[in-house]
Amino acid sequence: MADAVFRPVGIIAIDEGPTFGTPVFMSDDPKTYYIQSSSDESYIEGFVKLPQRSNWRNNFAELRSNCSYVVGAPFLYGFRDNDNRVTVEEKFVLQLKLHDEFDRYGELPFLSFAIARFLENRELAVRVTEQRAIKSAIERGELVLPQFLEDAEAIASEGVGESEQADDDQAPRRSTFSPERVELLKTLWEAGLSASQIAAELGNVTRNAVIGKVHRLGLAARAKSPYSARSSQGPMDLETIREKILSSDELPSTAHLKSLTELDVQTCHWPVGSPESVEFVFCGAPTLTGLPYCASHARIAYQTASDRRKREAEDSSMGSGFDAGRSES
Repeated sequence: MADAVFRPVGIIAIDEGPTFGTPVFMSDDPKTYYIQSSSDESYIEGFVKLPQRSNWRNNFAELRSNCSYVVGAPFLYGFRDNDNRVTVEEKFVLQLKLHDEFDRYGELPFLSFAIARFLENRELAVRVTEQRAIKSAIERGELVLPQFLEDAEAIASEGVGESEQADDDQAPRRSTFSPERVELLKTLWEAGLSASQIAAELGNVTRNAVIGKVHRLGLAARAKSPYSARSSQGPMDLETIREKILSSDELPSTAHLKSLTELDVQTCHWPVGSPESVEFVFCGAPTLTGLPYCASHARIAYQTASDRRKREAEDSSMGSGFDAGRSES
């Protein structure tokens, strides 16, 4: 299974209309479908067979593509747009495309909320949460604020969670972080517990209060595994990424070729050659910060909206609906 080649054939989309969905793959058997598995949604660690008796096929949106993927390729995300077109892409590629087209979904507040959260864009998320439908859903507990918004608010608010609520008589507020509790917080933080776990251990304190206290204490960030390093860098600056990609004149090189087992978060995961060949390797060149590819291959993966429309027009005139693939199967 580790050497098998998988091609995306659609997404499982529970909602009608434009929506995110789980990518579905097919390998050699045309009657067997798979979904990808990953511990941190950075790289594909395996493909899991979907049970044939499952009714997921009722919500299946098809995708025609000649892209192919193997274990070790970047984790993929699926989206169906306003025109009912299905896209399966790496996170940064889909983020760039959805950022370009964010205003197309302005009349769909809940989808806009989901997109802003996926983009990790605080400005767009704040704008969406000001809409009446989203604000009401949050107040009713039906929606949860994105973590990057919660964290920013906890850090920015002076004294948030530092003390208990004052009563109606304006009595002096008593700190919920006594010296003993601060020491316990430090110990739990250094042990690697999350803010939510620390809040549960301390009791009578919120997750956001823990985040704010950690920030004010200046506690060091915990070490991350190589595969979670990308997500630990915080919200991606899409404009900077787009500028780096489009301004680069770097050409693909064969000077750094690596096998699957030699790859890490700092080496390009662009496949070179046929995945079915024993000589199949990956680019291996240094990556752009936060991306799974080097500059030259990131430029190939990401296309501007105008480039995409031009390619689609060319495909249409040729009678082909296939997408340019990462690797020809």
